[in-house]
Amino acid sequence: MPNSNVYIKSGIWRKTTTPVKGELNLDAIIAAVSPPSAPSIMIAGTGTCSTMRDGSFNSASGLYSTVSGGYGNTASNVGSTVSGGINNTAYNSYSIISGGIGNMVCGNRATVGGGDGNTASGFGSTVSGGISNTASGLYSGILGGTTNTTAGFDNSFIIGSNLTAGAVCTTYVNNLCASGGIYGATKSFVIPHPTKPTMTLQYGVLEGPEHSVYVRGRLTGINKITLPEYWINLVHEDTITVHLTPIGDYQALSVKSVTANEIEINGVQIDCFYSVYAERKDIDKLIIEKNI
Repeated sequence: MPNSNVYIKSGIWRKTTTPVKGELNLDAIIAAVSPPSAPSIMIAGTGTCSTMRDGSFNSASGLYSTVSGGYGNTASNVGSTVSGGINNTAYNSYSIISGGIGNMVCGNRATVGGGDGNTASGFGSTVSGGISNTASGLYSGILGGTTNTTAGFDNSFIIGSNLTAGAVCTTYVNNLCASGGIYGATKSFVIPHPTKPTMTLQYGVLEGPEHSVYVRGRLTGINKITLPEYWINLVHEDTITVHLTPIGDYQALSVKSVTANEIEINGVQIDCFYSVYAERKDIDKLIIEKNI
């Protein structure tokens, strides 16, 4: 019985104790391609001052190139290195593959850390791992995940899966969670255009001199706006402001009282839209101007 519970089929790895038809066990693959155990020795490759150590069917043909082990790996250019794994190819100058299966580095000074079927083709590009990722822009990088591509955009970076870079010097993520602040000259969303298939739609974020929250809605036949129950611990009560917009005919509306729980309105037969804003108290106040 194999010791490992890792199986592969069509380039996809998974850990399981119940393999399905067509999945091959990792131990079985390694056993099939590995020679009998023998003391580790350093073997000269075919390239000048190149080195191979252990493994089977490896080739170090580049000047000062190295293959440390594994099966079917190739280091074919100056200073290129493959540390191990299966069927990895490093064929540009000073390219590096740390391991994995079927990875390729064809960019000068590019690196693939591991994974399966990854390619680093841009100068100085990096794919840390994952499956079927391609870093093709100058100094571009992919942290991991699957089916990502920097699409030739220089200095682009991807964190996640199924992402494609669309601009230089830009980082792409599926989701971002930060425990501190996020800063930038502008903030906006960009989405596929809702009505024009060949375009995108970009909206900018409304900004102001405070970290504030809001609720809005319509008031009909009643004179109280009920605020979210958690506002009592979320906002400074003395910062709450209310905007009322009568619907239909003129209405004499005014604010009678304000608390963190509700807002009472003066008026008869009330029918209006409302917007309520307040500044957060769970974080420090925004410092608007700072010394450089």
